[in-house]
Amino acid sequence: MVDSTPLIDEALPSQGKMGHRVLCCCDSRKAVIILSTVAIVTNIAVLVLSAVPGSGVVIEGWWSIAISITSIVFYTFVIGGAIKYHRCAVTICLIWEMISLALVILAFAFTDWGSSAEDDEKYSTIGTFAWEIIIRVFAIYAFGTFLREVKSGIMSPETHGREKYSCCCNV
Repeated sequence: MVDSTPLIDEALPSQGKMGHRVLCCCDSRKAVIILSTVAIVTNIAVLVLSAVPGSGVVIEGWWSIAISITSIVFYTFVIGGAIKYHRCAVTICLIWEMISLALVILAFAFTDWGSSAEDDEKYSTIGTFAWEIIIRVFAIYAFGTFLREVKSGIMSPETHGREKYSCCCNV
């Protein structure tokens, strides 16, 4: 007969979760991965829909397209950083998120609202800006929480089993 009891690492503390639950939903590592994936999909959808006439999605200016494409690259980079607990990768992406948030807010402030002929186009543009700002604020929050937990040793490959949390699934 074989003993199937898991080996317990004595070096790990026997206490419960020490890290933060991001938006009461999941651990910081999972939040970074999920949020980045949603942001990648959203940015790709906005870029594709903005190219389709009559879709209702409007991106104002070439700089908005550049921000979206650059963000896709950084979100992909941060997913890899979170998977490998790589603080430098996530820090670089956090800095980009702060810069891109400032750029999106500036773009919103300098948008010529009088040039839009239809109210639907204005509302679509406002909705796009609002979504971009919301995603970036949540990303800054998740990235910062993850970085703080990795730096303090709360979140690491060794402690992830203890810190793993999700309100809807335990992946």
